[in-house]
Formats: sequence, C-alpha cells, structure tokens
Amino acid sequence: MDSFVTFLVLSWKPAFFVLLAAASGGAMIAVASPRLFERVVTIADRPINVEPWLSVLNRSISVDRPFVRHARLLGIATLASVVLLLTMIWRLS
Repeated sequence: MDSFVTFLVLSWKPAFFVLLAAASGGAMIAVASPRLFERVVTIADRPINVEPWLSVLNRSISVDRPFVRHARLLGIATLASVVLLLTMIWRLS
C-alpha cells in the first residue's frame, strides 16, 4: 500500500503536465485551424468495434457537432485554462 501511495505522490506532476500539454496542443489546433481540428475530430470519432464484449455500451453518440462549430472559442477557453493552471502551480511551488 505504501509503495502505491508513493507512486501516486511522485507521478501526479508528470501526468498532470502531459495532460496539460495534450490539452494545449488540441486547443492550439482548434484556434489556428478549425478545419484541421474538424478533420482530427472526424478521425478520432471513428467507432471501435467492441461488440463481442460490450454490445450494450456500443452506441454511437455524436457530441462533436457543437464543439466543432465553436472550435476557436473552445480552443481559446482551453488555452486560458491551461495558463491559469500553470500559473497556480507556479505560485504554489
């Protein structure tokens, strides 16, 4: 149990920064090129066949339309969130 807690204590910062980097990259794509963002969303929205295991949960739900429609606004909001989180971490350190 102690080794798992130690692992969590030591690994939360790198995992947090990797997620922030991914969010920043997606936001920059959304701000710079909404068409590229739409293509990325289209590629990422391809269904995965899990029919043999999870036939009940394998339903396609399209929630991407509002995000693609307002890609720049959401990209700017995500970048602002990343900057805010980084500022908070920098001040707490």
